[in-house]
Amino acid sequence: MATNTLQRSTWTARALSADNAGDSRLWDSLVDSAAVPDVYYRPGYLKAYQAIGHGTALAVLVETQAARALFPLLPRPLNALPFAPDEPGFDAASPYGYGGLLLLDRVPAITANHGRELLGALRDWCRDNQVISTHVRLHPVLKQEDWFAGALGEDFQLHRAGATIAIDVRRWHTETAGIATLDKGRRSDLSFARRHLHLTWTSEGRVVGEDLQLFRELYELRMTELEAGEYYHFPSEYYQLLAEGLGHRLDVALAWLNDRPVGAALFMTDSVMSHYHLSATNDLGRTNKATTLIINAAAGRALSQGCERLHLGGGARGEDKLFAFKRSFGGDMYRYAYLSLICDPLRYRNLVDKRVAAPNLPALRTNYFPEYRA
Repeated sequence: MATNTLQRSTWTARALSADNAGDSRLWDSLVDSAAVPDVYYRPGYLKAYQAIGHGTALAVLVETQAARALFPLLPRPLNALPFAPDEPGFDAASPYGYGGLLLLDRVPAITANHGRELLGALRDWCRDNQVISTHVRLHPVLKQEDWFAGALGEDFQLHRAGATIAIDVRRWHTETAGIATLDKGRRSDLSFARRHLHLTWTSEGRVVGEDLQLFRELYELRMTELEAGEYYHFPSEYYQLLAEGLGHRLDVALAWLNDRPVGAALFMTDSVMSHYHLSATNDLGRTNKATTLIINAAAGRALSQGCERLHLGGGARGEDKLFAFKRSFGGDMYRYAYLSLICDPLRYRNLVDKRVAAPNLPALRTNYFPEYRA
């Protein structure tokens, strides 16, 4: 998509393209300048999602008199919608995960007023570039929802969703090589796993492509067993680009029963935080508690790399069994939230009307943004 720089008396907004080498270098350096650099904001992360059809990888750099912020986004063409083949323009969303906006220049937080200024500038840039709506995921561990507390207005809305878990890795016990906050059942599982399994990490001299292939085989098998939707299946190109884009920030943990891989996980690590991205086990891995072994070891590795938190994420459906499992590591609970920006209200409402009137489509889902994609 062609993008325009937009300038007003009190702010400017412009796009950086992940496909442009100069823009990409500037983008990465801006992430480095933040108080909390994180992989979710980096161009290499968005390029992996661009490759699998989630949109065009870009970041909107907004500069107001009070703050500078980067909004990594994936604009998608509206004419791909089955009920609007002639519709020009786009909508946009943050990539899968826990990104949101990134405050620059080591600024740790902003007031609600400054937050509204940033969103107003983003909204105007979107409208000028025919982006009619924007879904901005917020970073739960950074408590970004607090920056937008209060009435944002009809076109800006803050939505609070489920819970997510992050471990303070400074609670690591060197003597026991374990997370100090593990509950009794998790400690027992860890002891059991240590007697039967051993771990390898790609960062310890292994070949990333080979480890990613082993991971993908386990992951695809597990997603098929769980009857997961297409959204949770990733082609080999996704893993290749994630490795190329993140480099040393991506690591693959493999749990082995003798010479057979039975569990695996991807971890994405930046200077302050590590994220448990995707994982899978087979029957033998689950029997031998492979995931407990992997997460416990990942906390120790995150601490050794200078991180403060290992973010585990939430459940598949609210506070379910997966959430309870992650909670058993004794981490702190945070609340996930997102912002919905209607940048062109008239066109947005017209698309919703077209979606409702379209034949052979299911009923709209509730609490989904944008509504016409529900």
